[in-house]
Amino acid sequence: MKRVTDNVSVYMYAGEMAASRIALHAVGKVENDKPVAVFGDSLSAIRSILAEHSNSRPKLLRDTLEITHAVQKQFSLVWGPGSIKVIKVGRLHKVQFM
Repeated sequence: MKRVTDNVSVYMYAGEMAASRIALHAVGKVENDKPVAVFGDSLSAIRSILAEHSNSRPKLLRDTLEITHAVQKQFSLVWGPGSIKVIKVGRLHKVQFM
C-alpha cells in the first residue's frame, strides 16, 4: 500500500519549479539592464535548473529552461531556506537568518 505522503515532496518540487518558471518569466519583463536575483527555498528545483535535468518533471523543467534561455538579462538563482528575511538598509539588502 502506498502512503499519501510518498508523493508530497514531488508535488512540492513541481510547485517550486512552477514558481521558479513564473519568476524567471517576470525577470524577462524587467526593463532595466541591472542584474536580477531570483530567490527560492527549493534547493532541488534550483539544482535541476542549473543541471538542466529532472527525472520527475522533465516537461516542466524543459519549459523553465526555455524561459531561462530566452531571458536577455543577467540573473542569478539564489537558494535561501524558508526561514530568512531580506532587509533593505538604504541601497543595500541584507539577508538575515531567523
